[in-house]
Amino acid sequence: MSPIASFEAFHLRPRTEYLFRVTPRNRFGWGESVATKLPVCVRDKCEMPDFVKMLPVRVKVLRSTQLSLQCEVSPSSHHTLLLFLSFFF
Repeated sequence: MSPIASFEAFHLRPRTEYLFRVTPRNRFGWGESVATKLPVCVRDKCEMPDFVKMLPVRVKVLRSTQLSLQCEVSPSSHHTLLLFLSFFF
């Protein structure tokens, strides 16, 4: 038994679909198995972009103040970047 509620599957083939079944077990015994309803497709290995200039992790600004964030990715990375912003007031 493991206290970790996750599992890593290794040596899966890219562009192949898999169905997974999980059977829980704790100190009281085995639980009912649950299977994925839809197949999980394994993608090709992807490389992370190489940042030349990183974005700051946390930024504090006053209300009604303009903010400009900049980052730079190496031209050899060939990645598209998406930015997700969270605002807390």
